[in-house]
Amino acid sequence: MQLYSTKRELDTVVAELFGATVAELLSDRAMQEVAGNYVAALDAVRVFADYGAGPMRDTGATIPAVAIEAASRLLASDVNKVLDPAVPFLNRVLASGFRYHYAGYPVSDGARFSIRTLHRILRLLSDFMTVEEERLIRNAILANKTILVGGGTSSGKTTLLNAMIAAIPVEERLMILEDEPELQVREGNVMRGQATAKADLGRHVFETLRDRPDRIIVGEVRGPEAYAMLDAFSTGHTGFATMHANGAAEVLTRLARLAQCDQQLISEAIDLVIYVERQPDGRRIVTQIRELTKPGTGMKPAPTQEGK
Repeated sequence: MQLYSTKRELDTVVAELFGATVAELLSDRAMQEVAGNYVAALDAVRVFADYGAGPMRDTGATIPAVAIEAASRLLASDVNKVLDPAVPFLNRVLASGFRYHYAGYPVSDGARFSIRTLHRILRLLSDFMTVEEERLIRNAILANKTILVGGGTSSGKTTLLNAMIAAIPVEERLMILEDEPELQVREGNVMRGQATAKADLGRHVFETLRDRPDRIIVGEVRGPEAYAMLDAFSTGHTGFATMHANGAAEVLTRLARLAQCDQQLISEAIDLVIYVERQPDGRRIVTQIRELTKPGTGMKPAPTQEGK
């Protein structure tokens, strides 16, 4: 049961606890992330802001650490979670659609937080790539190719995945599987699954095969669910997923480590790898596209924006 019955009520309480500075920052349409670092001398959290251009900026504002702790307990209880005093981490999506992360003592030197704006501004495929690349990706989607999107933190992986999902024919039946509900998915024949302590993403992938999805979309692969996903993709199912990595080739080597499998299974399951990066000016663009050859384990490059 949620403590606050409406989105406005919860957002109002959170805004009051974080203060006017954070509320004002998050109201800025250009804002991409607001973060706070603990400062022991002040017993407070210094606020930084990411406007999508260059490094984070110090806003000069501070928030009492107790206010961040209180807000985090509220946000945990609202989704029936309890902050473990020994391991006080919290990850959740706010009612407003922002993604919230918190860590406190003793896993941190003190309260710290980040609020990422996620997909408040929905992007198109053309925002990430050239006309030739967009044609290649759209054709791959329509041909039911299985696609992995790789990139670093805040590189635009999930936003690009949203744009790819929007390109799927509306009549298709989609299964969206995530640790936290971050993807904004178009209306239609859509099912959603969320990992829990007793049902991880691997279990969700296994169970969803009985639900006749046309595509299985895994928000982010980071654990043993990698093998279940590859097994499904190599036996007639198709879909998308994202993964943290340092390049298109690293996407595949990391996937092999997580799934504890060889490259043969990966080449059978995955058709295309797209790598997206954040540029110094804040733009997120596709810098590598690699098409896996079948059979075998090789990769062949496709046109990209590298060198622009």
